[in-house]
Amino acid sequence: MVYQGSGLGAYAVECVRDELPRSFLLTTIVVPYTSGEVVVQNYNSLLTLSHLYHSADALLVFENDILQQYAKKLVSFSGVDRPTNIHDMNNILTRHFCSFLQPIFNQNKQPTELNSLLEILLPHSFYKLLTLRCVPQLSDQALDFSTYKWSSLIKTLSQMYINNSYLDEGLNWSLKANQTRTKSLANIFLSRSYDEEDIANDLKQYFHNENLYPSFLSPDNYYSTFHYRHKSYLNYEKYLSFLSNCQTPVSALDRIVNKSWQLFGQKAYLHHYFKYDIDEQVFLNGFVQIEQVIKSYQQL
Repeated sequence: MVYQGSGLGAYAVECVRDELPRSFLLTTIVVPYTSGEVVVQNYNSLLTLSHLYHSADALLVFENDILQQYAKKLVSFSGVDRPTNIHDMNNILTRHFCSFLQPIFNQNKQPTELNSLLEILLPHSFYKLLTLRCVPQLSDQALDFSTYKWSSLIKTLSQMYINNSYLDEGLNWSLKANQTRTKSLANIFLSRSYDEEDIANDLKQYFHNENLYPSFLSPDNYYSTFHYRHKSYLNYEKYLSFLSNCQTPVSALDRIVNKSWQLFGQKAYLHHYFKYDIDEQVFLNGFVQIEQVIKSYQQL
């Protein structure tokens, strides 16, 4: 797993791919703030995405704007009056990563490796965009005073998905599955707790719905479930992670492409790249690559 850093991550992934051509490569992408950190951030994101899409097998997408909202929420729940910082956001990312990188078991109680999860999530080599939603979303201080049922966690995840949201607050609970514009090719649920309660019926109630998937997808392939019921996760009584190959990241990619076109159409800041032998054709190739990704996901 490689973390994006203005092209360094893309270069590292290309090097790893050259050394390990048959290995699964999962890379993490954090989309820059919408408001902007540097003037050429959308150029950098476009070029990085186009290279990563060629080299990596899967791209797990996060957004800085969402991470900051999430961090702000947790800090407010903690009762501490302070602004959020990069450490809060990194803690959220770490918590999410560990929720699916730690040991997990399939329905036959056999240990499952990350490669097996990726094989499920990547039914077609061109569809590589993954999202990760986790519940409950609580601060450490609130854990001792909170309890959850699996049914409520699954219902919350369902509404987050229907609302195309990473957060469990500000949701429109009146939206139904047939009103969502988000469709997925593959989903995985990973549950962690001490209890042995079966969540199959609750998942079927909220996620076994043809409106959430492309018409060509067989109901048997809507989602897969994995469990670890020998210990709690980070002191959570119950913890549910939802990995999805879906349309959610498309809006962020579309924003990057549109803002890049606005600059590129005026030839703005291209001289910074020309001196490193990155010419206009490299940009055009990047536009073609990512626009094709966007179009393919939109047509699901």
